Amino acid sequence: MRFLLIYLFIFSAISFAEDFNKLKSVEEFKNYMAKKHNYNKKELSKLFSEVEIQKDSLWFYTKKKKSDYKAYYWTDYSKGFLTQKKIKAGVDFLKEHNYYLYLAYKEYKIPSEYIVAIIGIESNYGGFMGKHPTFDTLSTLSFKKNRRNKFFKKELEEYLLMTKRENVSPREIKGSFAGAIGYCQFMPSNFKKIAVDLDRNRQVRLDKPIDAIGSIANYLRISGWERGLPVAVKVKFDGKRFDKYKTGYRTSYSRNELVGIEPEKRFYYDKNVSLIKLKRKENDELWYGTKNFKVITTYNRSAYYAMAVHQLASKIKEEYLKEKNN
Repeated sequence: MRFLLIYLFIFSAISFAEDFNKLKSVEEFKNYMAKKHNYNKKELSKLFSEVEIQKDSLWFYTKKKKSDYKAYYWTDYSKGFLTQKKIKAGVDFLKEHNYYLYLAYKEYKIPSEYIVAIIGIESNYGGFMGKHPTFDTLSTLSFKKNRRNKFFKKELEEYLLMTKRENVSPREIKGSFAGAIGYCQFMPSNFKKIAVDLDRNRQVRLDKPIDAIGSIANYLRISGWERGLPVAVKVKFDGKRFDKYKTGYRTSYSRNELVGIEPEKRFYYDKNVSLIKLKRKENDELWYGTKNFKVITTYNRSAYYAMAVHQLASKIKEEYLKEKNN
């Protein structure tokens, strides 16, 4: 991972402009956008006339493979997400946007601390939403050969439609090296289905905190969040390492099946649970995950990600209530 970050940093400083109008695939795309969406071909030609090639994005989707990733200990994964600085920034964000978080809860029934935690992990509460020009990123990944051309061409289509609908220049927005944008780091294809105008100003902007709050709440609701359900609870087992049962967010057990495993505190949940293992250098840590835990994994298909969201949310809420009651 360290090598990857250094590599991406080096390449992010290097840019190469190219006239994409010379590419047959781009001409076909422009014709498609004009025919299907009545998009102005001259506008598209102007946009494609000088595309800044995003070399780090292209490298990632041509050279990196899933097998290149290494398994990390939970402590390595979580150390940047659960710092006191991160928690304090989350409390400050919650207090600053309390009114709109309340509106989001009233409409979508998602606890404020989970919305704030996702924003904290995805974009450091808006402090880092990405520096890559989104149009150039999606164009590079759509028309320069890589393993996900088809996917990114659809994302580019949705991005152009979104910017036209919201009356924003396609060149105005910056995002991640994969084209994710805003406080919540949505891909453009999520925009039309999920993004909401929470501040009612007739424009949806995910690079503004209020609409991002509403959009995350709507996303979790659509994904099946159930109001009032717990998310996860730590459980006890004998020994330091656990391999008695298969673990992971996709697992599903009735609690009667899990012999020798007990929650560390009262846990009012009578449906099947996932068994989540957090691997540490010295020992394993084990948790029950509920349906709402699985909902968080739809945002990022990782048990470690969902657990980081859960633990950060819990700490933000605890610190917020402590400050409020003092």
